[in-house]
Amino acid sequence: MNKNRHLISKYLSGELDALTASRFEQELKNDPILQQELELYKDVDEALQDADVMELRRSLKFIHFMNEASTEMNKRPRVRRITLVALAASIAIVLGFTAFNLVRPNKQKVFDKYYQAYELTSVTRSETGDNDRVIRIALEKYYNKEYREAVTLFEKVLEKDPGQMATQLYSGISYYEIAEYQKAGKSFSRVIEHDNNLYIEQAKWYLGFCYIKTEEYDKALKHFTEIAESDSYYREKAKTVIKKLR
Repeated sequence: MNKNRHLISKYLSGELDALTASRFEQELKNDPILQQELELYKDVDEALQDADVMELRRSLKFIHFMNEASTEMNKRPRVRRITLVALAASIAIVLGFTAFNLVRPNKQKVFDKYYQAYELTSVTRSETGDNDRVIRIALEKYYNKEYREAVTLFEKVLEKDPGQMATQLYSGISYYEIAEYQKAGKSFSRVIEHDNNLYIEQAKWYLGFCYIKTEEYDKALKHFTEIAESDSYYREKAKTVIKKLR
């Protein structure tokens, strides 16, 4: 990882010589993990640059303000100078806080690359009652990415039959897609706690992203570590997420 970080950084900044760059690009073609890391570095760099530009604009305005304030202080009594200094200090604190909040949310974007809603390959379903009809409509909404409508219908089904684990999973993903991460986490936890269905691996994977979205990074790290150390289908992907959490 350290070697990759060093090479990626130099590659993106154009510091590699032609031979090393060529070897790196060849390795890149044959290594999907390295490709993902490169894309993540690009995303992070772009996010930080955007934040830096916005912060620079604020800083320039602040410098202009301070220059004017400095001129004004020479014309005013000492008490006025103290007031201006206090005001300037307050603005500096606000600027720092703003810059922090510009950069911090971008950490979430790094992990969005690994998240993908569970793919629904078909909405064909035989109907034997009202619940089956509602499920079919809900799956159609889910398939069309109308998650808010879908989750309402999934929850309607689960009120009558909470043991439908597939519906619990789809409900959780729908909640996740509309940024209801706490509710999504509860849906995934129900699938995991049921402990006798075909959707436990998927539920565990998505629950980890709920922890990231709610900024419970220690819990997320522990959770993805458990996945990485298991025989889960997601174990290799979990290892990559862990590298970004540490």
